[in-house]
Amino acid sequence: MVANRPPGATLQRVEARGGRFELLRADIAGFVGIAARGPLHRAVRVSGRKQFEAQFGRPIPQAYLGAAVNSFFENGGRDCYVVRVAHPADAAPAAVRVYDGDLPLFTLEATSPGVWGRAIRVLARRAGDGAANLFIQLRDDSRTVEIRRGVPLSDDLDAVNAALDSTLLRAVPVSFDGAAELRLPANADLVDAGLLGGDDGLARLTVGHFTGDAAPPGDLWGLNVLEQVDEVNMLAMPDCVLLARAAPPRRRPARPPDCCAPLDELTVPDAIDTDAQRDYPPPLSEDDVLRAHQALIGQCERLTDRVAILDPYRPDMTPDEIMAWRRQPLYTSSYAALYYPWLRMLTWRGDLRDVPPSGSVAGLYARLPVHQAPANQVVEYIQDVTVAVDDVRHGLLNEASVNVIRAAPGRGLRLMGARTLSDNKLWRFVNVRRLFIYIRESIEINTAWMPFEPNDPRLWLDIGRVIRAFLGELWQRGMLDGATSDDAYEIKCDAEINPPSQTDAGRVLCLIGVQPPFPAEFVRVTFGKTVSGVEFVEASPNG
Repeated sequence: MVANRPPGATLQRVEARGGRFELLRADIAGFVGIAARGPLHRAVRVSGRKQFEAQFGRPIPQAYLGAAVNSFFENGGRDCYVVRVAHPADAAPAAVRVYDGDLPLFTLEATSPGVWGRAIRVLARRAGDGAANLFIQLRDDSRTVEIRRGVPLSDDLDAVNAALDSTLLRAVPVSFDGAAELRLPANADLVDAGLLGGDDGLARLTVGHFTGDAAPPGDLWGLNVLEQVDEVNMLAMPDCVLLARAAPPRRRPARPPDCCAPLDELTVPDAIDTDAQRDYPPPLSEDDVLRAHQALIGQCERLTDRVAILDPYRPDMTPDEIMAWRRQPLYTSSYAALYYPWLRMLTWRGDLRDVPPSGSVAGLYARLPVHQAPANQVVEYIQDVTVAVDDVRHGLLNEASVNVIRAAPGRGLRLMGARTLSDNKLWRFVNVRRLFIYIRESIEINTAWMPFEPNDPRLWLDIGRVIRAFLGELWQRGMLDGATSDDAYEIKCDAEINPPSQTDAGRVLCLIGVQPPFPAEFVRVTFGKTVSGVEFVEASPNG
């Protein structure tokens, strides 16, 4: 401290421990499923439908992931993480070998595994000085074209990739396994070749690739990848259902040629339908789906920072079948919710397809604040439901904690339930669980200054002050119920709940009670802070 030499009164600013709470986001979803392209078993953040299609391609008949992510964005979602699943040993990119005359230089392969790479066509022309100009065409409905000039004709892969800078291709060492050939002649003639090979790795796909249980030691696959992403607040696995084999898709009629246009040797030819060349994954059994749901619920309960959105096994399950499914011992968690039935959606090809509801529900979760029940909300981007539910069946499903999506006369298709799978009445509603996750995460992040502080009454006062200010802000925002702040929340952090046995163990406890919005009851938790992290103990049903 600086000594004050002249006599008189002086003022010195002292920063209070624990400043204003940083409000966190609670609208980020995590999806695990099958896609046309993109990296395998890696979490990729996606912000918008176009970005998803640029990374993972358009929705495909062999999966529901694309439709689920599109529904997420259409219903209010802004950001999500996507993990593409496949059998890594089988997945392979399409490729073409590049020759300078008869000398093999390098192999150009698609940037990710899958048959989508077979739609890539490479046109090349020698440009002099040991380089070539490449014209790269993706012959799908996107008609993507990349032009790269001055690509080195050498085996220096770093230089080749720097010149390519492509979202479609990358240069790798020469491989003679199943690739097409592109031979540049000594003159400046234009040559072209389409990529060959490629495999999506779906033929031997199992539920273990989705859950991550099939990964070798040291690797993370599927759902286990999202365990490393703290930002995720909700989980969905839309491809862990019974996948129906779709009929051959209807193709759009080819555009008639323009008889007045000049001939162009670089014109993109008709699109190649790689969907018809892709394998379907083996169908999952009911036991497989139960195993996937168990993994989803297990991760949510273990991390306590996210909730699982579960889909019915089949699109044609009757209300009696879904209630019998719900009664299995697995479905008793407050960190999961089950939604019924499947939804009928218009695809980008113009036909109708039945899809699981988890993507649309995740979008509603993201659209609404955590304290608001995601119920009585219009579900966008769908045309119908696969099973109509009447009032009597709806009442039975609601009592069984199965959240129903149904047509409301004059008000569209609406989600009409917000119940978790818990039998504990304190955690019956999704918004209560999400609100407490939000409070827990906020306290954990914004009390990082507490460890190693002297565990004394001054620390207890500081803890009570910062948490009281945080809960007061939530109450003012309408996230807690109550006519006054005393009705909305209570905080106790003093010597009574911090006896010497606790302080000597390096723990400080704080009792927090909050009143979530009606109809939830007053819920109490005990918040404990140690050097290793935050501990929360939730009240029992009668506590």
